[in-house]
Amino acid sequence: MDVSLASTGLILTGGLLASIAVAVRLSSPGPVFYRETRIGRYGKPFTIFKFRSMHTREYLRDVFGHKVCAITEMRMRADEKHLRDPRVTGFGAFLRRTSLDELPQLFNVLRGDMSLIGPRPVVLAELKRYREDAHFYKSVYPGMTGLWQVSGRNDIRACSRYEIDVC
Repeated sequence: MDVSLASTGLILTGGLLASIAVAVRLSSPGPVFYRETRIGRYGKPFTIFKFRSMHTREYLRDVFGHKVCAITEMRMRADEKHLRDPRVTGFGAFLRRTSLDELPQLFNVLRGDMSLIGPRPVVLAELKRYREDAHFYKSVYPGMTGLWQVSGRNDIRACSRYEIDVC
Protein backbone atom coordinates (compact mmCIF):
# COMPACT_ATOMS: atom_id res chain seq x y z
CA MET A 1 0.00 0.00 0.00
CA ASP A 2 2.80 2.45 0.96
CA VAL A 3 4.74 1.81 -2.24
CA SER A 4 1.64 2.19 -4.44
CA LEU A 5 0.53 5.42 -2.78
CA ALA A 6 4.06 6.88 -2.67
CA SER A 7 4.58 6.06 -6.36
CA THR A 8 1.27 7.68 -7.24
CA GLY A 9 2.14 10.68 -5.08
CA LEU A 10 5.48 11.14 -6.83
CA ILE A 11 3.85 10.92 -10.24
CA LEU A 12 1.13 13.43 -9.30
CA THR A 13 3.51 15.87 -7.62
CA GLY A 14 6.45 15.50 -10.03
CA GLY A 15 6.00 18.98 -11.48
CA LEU A 16 5.60 20.50 -8.04
CA LEU A 17 8.73 18.70 -6.79
CA ALA A 18 10.72 20.04 -9.74
CA SER A 19 9.40 23.58 -9.19
CA ILE A 20 10.27 23.48 -5.50
CA ALA A 21 13.76 22.16 -6.29
CA VAL A 22 14.39 25.08 -8.65
CA ALA A 23 13.02 27.58 -6.10
CA VAL A 24 15.23 26.17 -3.32
CA ARG A 25 18.26 26.41 -5.59
CA LEU A 26 17.46 30.01 -6.57
CA SER A 27 16.53 31.18 -3.06
CA SER A 28 19.91 30.52 -1.44
CA PRO A 29 23.23 28.88 -2.24
CA GLY A 30 23.59 25.22 -1.34
CA PRO A 31 22.12 21.83 -2.13
CA VAL A 32 18.44 21.31 -2.93
CA PHE A 33 18.00 18.47 -0.46
CA TYR A 34 18.73 18.23 3.23
CA ARG A 35 19.87 14.79 4.36
CA GLU A 36 20.10 13.58 7.92
CA THR A 37 20.46 10.23 9.66
CA ARG A 38 17.32 9.18 11.49
CA ILE A 39 16.35 6.04 13.37
CA GLY A 40 13.91 3.67 11.69
CA ARG A 41 12.24 0.36 12.42
CA TYR A 42 14.28 -2.00 14.60
CA GLY A 43 16.55 0.95 15.44
CA LYS A 44 18.13 0.85 11.97
CA PRO A 45 19.59 4.20 10.90
CA PHE A 46 18.60 5.61 7.50
CA THR A 47 19.05 8.85 5.57
CA ILE A 48 15.95 11.03 5.43
CA PHE A 49 15.40 13.45 2.54
CA LYS A 50 13.78 16.88 2.79
CA PHE A 51 13.93 20.03 0.75
CA ARG A 52 16.55 22.29 2.32
CA SER A 53 14.82 25.09 4.22
CA MET A 54 17.84 26.52 6.04
CA HIS A 55 20.95 28.38 5.01
CA THR A 56 24.16 26.35 4.76
CA ARG A 57 26.71 26.45 7.58
CA GLU A 58 29.09 28.36 5.34
CA TYR A 59 26.49 31.07 4.75
CA LEU A 60 25.76 31.27 8.48
CA ARG A 61 29.45 31.68 9.25
CA ASP A 62 29.60 34.53 6.75
CA VAL A 63 26.53 36.19 8.30
CA PHE A 64 27.33 35.58 11.96
CA GLY A 65 31.08 35.96 11.52
CA HIS A 66 32.80 34.99 14.73
CA LYS A 67 29.58 34.98 16.71
CA VAL A 68 29.82 31.23 17.22
CA CYS A 69 27.77 31.56 20.40
CA ALA A 70 24.64 32.46 18.44
CA ILE A 71 24.93 29.37 16.24
CA THR A 72 25.79 27.13 19.21
CA GLU A 73 22.81 28.41 21.18
CA MET A 74 20.49 27.65 18.26
CA ARG A 75 21.91 24.12 17.99
CA MET A 76 21.31 23.54 21.70
CA ARG A 77 17.64 24.38 21.17
CA ALA A 78 17.44 22.42 17.91
CA ASP A 79 14.36 20.45 18.96
CA GLU A 80 12.41 23.64 19.62
CA LYS A 81 10.54 25.44 16.88
CA HIS A 82 11.75 29.02 16.49
CA LEU A 83 9.32 31.63 15.25
CA ARG A 84 11.97 33.80 13.60
CA ASP A 85 14.92 31.49 13.20
CA PRO A 86 17.61 33.34 11.21
CA ARG A 87 18.88 30.03 9.84
CA VAL A 88 15.66 29.50 7.86
CA THR A 89 15.55 30.95 4.35
CA GLY A 90 12.57 33.03 3.22
CA PHE A 91 11.38 30.29 0.88
CA GLY A 92 12.25 27.70 3.54
CA ALA A 93 9.78 29.33 5.94
CA PHE A 94 7.05 28.86 3.33
CA LEU A 95 8.08 25.23 2.79
CA ARG A 96 7.95 24.53 6.52
CA ARG A 97 4.64 26.30 7.04
CA THR A 98 3.03 24.25 4.27
CA SER A 99 5.02 21.04 5.04
CA LEU A 100 6.14 20.91 1.40
CA ASP A 101 9.71 20.41 2.63
CA GLU A 102 8.60 16.88 3.60
CA LEU A 103 7.60 15.74 0.06
CA PRO A 104 10.98 14.13 -0.75
CA GLN A 105 10.24 11.63 2.02
CA LEU A 106 8.08 9.86 -0.57
CA PHE A 107 11.43 8.52 -1.82
CA ASN A 108 12.13 7.21 1.71
CA VAL A 109 8.78 5.41 1.59
CA LEU A 110 9.68 3.86 -1.78
CA ARG A 111 13.04 2.73 -0.39
CA GLY A 112 11.29 0.99 2.51
CA ASP A 113 12.79 3.23 5.20
CA MET A 114 9.49 4.89 6.10
CA SER A 115 5.74 4.45 5.91
CA LEU A 116 3.19 7.07 4.96
CA ILE A 117 1.65 6.98 8.45
CA GLY A 118 3.51 6.48 11.71
CA PRO A 119 5.52 8.33 14.34
CA ARG A 120 7.86 10.97 12.94
CA PRO A 121 11.43 9.73 12.39
CA VAL A 122 13.80 10.83 15.15
CA VAL A 123 17.55 11.30 15.51
CA LEU A 124 19.39 9.08 17.97
CA ALA A 125 19.46 11.78 20.66
CA GLU A 126 15.67 12.10 20.51
CA LEU A 127 15.18 8.33 20.75
CA LYS A 128 16.74 8.44 24.22
CA ARG A 129 13.86 10.65 25.36
CA TYR A 130 11.44 7.77 24.78
CA ARG A 131 13.20 5.98 27.67
CA GLU A 132 11.61 2.58 28.39
CA ASP A 133 9.07 3.14 25.58
CA ALA A 134 11.75 3.27 22.85
CA HIS A 135 10.98 -0.32 21.91
CA PHE A 136 7.45 0.77 20.92
CA TYR A 137 8.88 3.42 18.61
CA LYS A 138 11.37 0.96 17.08
CA SER A 139 8.65 -1.63 16.45
CA VAL A 140 7.09 0.34 13.56
CA TYR A 141 8.27 2.23 10.52
CA PRO A 142 8.47 5.98 11.04
CA GLY A 143 5.93 7.89 8.98
CA MET A 144 5.61 10.99 6.86
CA THR A 145 2.57 11.90 8.91
CA GLY A 146 0.91 10.62 12.03
CA LEU A 147 -1.09 11.48 15.10
CA TRP A 148 1.36 14.17 16.27
CA GLN A 149 1.07 16.15 13.00
CA VAL A 150 -2.71 16.06 12.90
CA SER A 151 -3.00 16.84 16.62
CA GLY A 152 -1.36 20.25 16.48
CA ARG A 153 2.30 19.60 15.58
CA ASN A 154 4.10 22.85 16.47
CA ASP A 155 1.67 23.60 19.29
CA ILE A 156 2.57 20.38 21.12
CA ARG A 157 5.63 20.24 23.35
CA ALA A 158 8.30 17.63 22.60
CA CYS A 159 7.55 15.58 25.73
CA SER A 160 3.91 15.25 24.66
CA ARG A 161 5.02 14.24 21.18
CA TYR A 162 6.84 11.21 22.59
CA GLU A 163 3.74 10.18 24.51
CA ILE A 164 1.60 10.50 21.37
CA ASP A 165 4.09 8.48 19.32
CA VAL A 166 3.92 5.46 21.64
CA CYS A 167 0.16 5.55 22.31
